[in-house]
Amino acid sequence: MTAPEQHHPPVYAVAAGAVVHAHAGDTLEPAVLLHTFLPAGVDLRDAPARVDVHGDGPGSETLTLRVLTDGVSLSWQLPIAPFVAALPGQPGDDGRMVLLAVVDTEPEGAFWAQAADCERLAAELQIPVTDLTEALRGRLTPWLAEDLDLLLHDDAHDRAVDRSPAQTLASAVLFSYRGTLEAETATTAVVRALELAPEDFTVELGARLCASLVTAFDLASSDALDAVTAQTGPFETEALRLLSTLPPALAATGQGQIEAAMTVLLESADRDETVRAAVSLVARLARAQLGAELEDDDLLRRLGMVDDAALLRLAGLWVDLAAADGDVGALARRVRAEGSPGLSWLRATAAALATAARHLAGRSAERIAAPLDAIEALLRDSDPNLVAAVGACRELAPYARSRGQVGPGSWLAVPAPVAAEATMRAYLDGRDRELAVDLLTELLADDVEGADLLDGLVCATSQLLAHVEHTADADVRRAQVGELLAGVPGGPRGARWLMAALLREAPGHDAAAADLSLWLTAESSPDPDKTAQKLGRQGTLTAGLSCLESLAAVLGDTAQMDREELLGQVLPSALDEHDLLRRTP
Repeated sequence: MTAPEQHHPPVYAVAAGAVVHAHAGDTLEPAVLLHTFLPAGVDLRDAPARVDVHGDGPGSETLTLRVLTDGVSLSWQLPIAPFVAALPGQPGDDGRMVLLAVVDTEPEGAFWAQAADCERLAAELQIPVTDLTEALRGRLTPWLAEDLDLLLHDDAHDRAVDRSPAQTLASAVLFSYRGTLEAETATTAVVRALELAPEDFTVELGARLCASLVTAFDLASSDALDAVTAQTGPFETEALRLLSTLPPALAATGQGQIEAAMTVLLESADRDETVRAAVSLVARLARAQLGAELEDDDLLRRLGMVDDAALLRLAGLWVDLAAADGDVGALARRVRAEGSPGLSWLRATAAALATAARHLAGRSAERIAAPLDAIEALLRDSDPNLVAAVGACRELAPYARSRGQVGPGSWLAVPAPVAAEATMRAYLDGRDRELAVDLLTELLADDVEGADLLDGLVCATSQLLAHVEHTADADVRRAQVGELLAGVPGGPRGARWLMAALLREAPGHDAAAADLSLWLTAESSPDPDKTAQKLGRQGTLTAGLSCLESLAAVLGDTAQMDREELLGQVLPSALDEHDLLRRTP
């Protein structure tokens, strides 16, 4: 969240419920400024304060603003006024932004020509454009409505990067299950992501929503269904439709329940309301069947859902299975601890390995008959022998790789960015670099070559250097660059060439990155693209890890970015951001 002090657009006319179009000099981030009646001394930006603002339904004349702070609950229903004023400028101006401003009284005369007092307009929210757009639809001038749509698309794409589909849905279900103030906002995030996010994001999110809905209905007894139906209001038409049509549709399909649920959802003319109803029903059915006191992780496991933390644990299972060491029983116990998502992961992994092994074995399949039988039992039985199944996967993985170069990336059953993070966490926890490089290479997209990896490595380097002061003493910088170069191996297959390239190119990637290239004058400069291409994917990744280790050791304290953050978070994110990883399976 950016600081309110960064936004100082002049406001020429603001009244209760007004919408103003204004300029901000250095940001495109949409914002909402709220000024409300609060108890004396209470500021909305104080940590205990919680704010929620949303439209009161399609076509409504009002929006509702709620504030919770220190046990005080305040609520206002405010009119939505037409668009009343705009600053000079048209869509496309650099630095433009939309401010949706709600103020409690007509401002003083001097306020009209002054910069907005962001201390007095007390709070700034991240997603108000999304929250209010339905209520504002049809009430704005065409050019402002177009601005709002553009901001919505940009906002949805940005949020799709920041949050996985799994976490987006998990947050909405958990907040709805708890009945907290954040439920409406989290559910709206699901609706907007399905409407506006990139296609691969929406496909995964839609599939996860349907799967959770199927599980919730399968779990619910007839008494739980009756209780939820009785509690559903007459105006919740989509929730009532799903309660009446989904059970017979699921009962009639057998194996294709997720597809059947998707068909029922798509039959509605009001998709937004259908999505809201689906999220709400998952939470309501869980509460009716399982009670209202489950911990978050337990609830998600019972619903067959995962959040980002659970995905990371599943990715850790992939890393350990690929490493082919450790106790099979311990790995099986970790799978069981994940509940339904863990079993689903193991079945998907085992099925991929069995398919590859059968293809490679050809007429000699009897040689691997035992592990194939164990996997068949895993896929068939409702309560399979997990130790036998994990052991079968452990046996087939090296077989598939040695016979047909079918590596761990071919049986990946979690998103590649999560697997990259899990790989680097395992490396930070003591796994050797050779394994980390091998698994990262397996996670790369098929068309990525050594030279392509430079983009991701430069990106990671620039994020560290962006936190390094530009005004340090020249002797200090010279010594630091010397340490950086000395900290990596030299020679044609070393990493010194890459360190020099990263330091030279980082400021071009991010203008905020400190420029250390002045102290590289004595360093030879081979063409980094040609060198990386010659080294290949594994060689470039090996050199890259050496460089990032040296950067963290020499500049980590100065940049306040330790080894764990640079290697465990920044590097996987940079590889994903530059489209270097496999697509989501």
